[in-house]
Amino acid sequence: MSSKKLQIVHIASEVEPFSKTGGLADVASSLPQAIAKQGHEVIVITPLYTGVISKTKYNLKQVAKDVKIELSEGVNIEADFWQGKLKNGIKIYFVENNKYFGKRKSLYGSKHENARFFFFDLAAINLIKIIKFKPDIIHCHDWHTGLIPYFIKKRF
Repeated sequence: MSSKKLQIVHIASEVEPFSKTGGLADVASSLPQAIAKQGHEVIVITPLYTGVISKTKYNLKQVAKDVKIELSEGVNIEADFWQGKLKNGIKIYFVENNKYFGKRKSLYGSKHENARFFFFDLAAINLIKIIKFKPDIIHCHDWHTGLIPYFIKKRF
C-alpha cells in the first residue's frame, strides 16, 4: 500500500452535526474523519442551509463573498462560502445562497431540487478552485453531487 498523502474532498448535501435527515449525514461526517486519521488531507463541502445551520453556533468564517457561479453562458448566480470545522479539526466548507438554501426549515422537499443541486455542484467546484485545494480524489456522495464528475470532465 502506498504511503502517499492524498488530498481528498467529500461533497455531500448533508453532514452531521450541521444538517441531517438520515444516514448520508452520518457517513459524510464519519468517513472523512476516518480517512484523515490515516494521514490524508481531507475537506468537506456542503450547502449552508441558513434555516437549519447557525453560523454563530458553529463559529463559521466567511472565505469568499458574492462569487459568480456560471450556470450556463451568461447566466450567473452568486454564492458566499463559509468555513467551519468538524471533529478532529477537519475543514468543512459551506455554500450559501439564500434562493436555494436559505428559505426553508427542512433540507429537502422543494419543487426545484434539481436546480438547487445543479447550482451546488457548480459552486462546490468553484470553491475548490478558490481555496486552491488540489484534490487527488473528489468523493461525491449520493445523487445530489452526481453532476460533479461530468462538470469536471466537460466544463472545467
